[in-house]
Amino acid sequence: ANQAALAADNARLYEQVRTQLRELQETQAQLLQAGKLAAVGKLVAGVAHELNNPLAVVLGQADLLTQHSSDPVVLKRTDKIRTSARRAAKIVRELTTFARPQPAAVADVQIADIVEHALELRRQALSVRGTVLKVDVAPDLPLLHADEVQLQQVVLNLLLNAEYAVTETGRPPQITV
Repeated sequence: ANQAALAADNARLYEQVRTQLRELQETQAQLLQAGKLAAVGKLVAGVAHELNNPLAVVLGQADLLTQHSSDPVVLKRTDKIRTSARRAAKIVRELTTFARPQPAAVADVQIADIVEHALELRRQALSVRGTVLKVDVAPDLPLLHADEVQLQQVVLNLLLNAEYAVTETGRPPQITV
C-alpha cells in the first residue's frame, strides 16, 4: 500500500511539473513575442523618422512650385504630389500608431468606419497590383464595444492575408469585404 501511495504521489508531482513546464514555455513564448514587437516598434519609429523628413521636403517643394507657377498642368501635378505625400505621411503616422504598445482603449466604435480606415491603408497598393476591391459593408451596423486600433489591426491583417491568397489563385485578383 505504501508503494502505491508513493507511486500516486510521484504521478501527481510529475503531472504538476509537466503543467508548470508548459506554462513556463508559454510565458517564454509570450516574452519572446513581446520582445519582437518592441523591436518592430523601434524599427518602425526609425523608418518613420527617415520617411517623414523627405516627405516634408517633397511637400515643401510642391508648395513652392504651386506658389511660383500659374501653369494649370504644373498646378495639377503639384496637387497630385501633395496629395500623395500627405497620404504617405498619414500611412507613416498610422504605422507608428500600430507599432506602439498601448493599453486597450475600449469604446463604442462603428465597424464600418474601422473597415473603411483599414481599407484606405491598402487601397492604393491594391490598385497598383490590379486587385479589384469590392466593398459591401452595411453603414448601419451596430456599435461594437472594442479597442479601435486593435480592431483596425485585425481587419488590416485579414486584408493582407486576403491579398496574399488572391495572388496565389492564378485568376484575376479580387477581394470582397
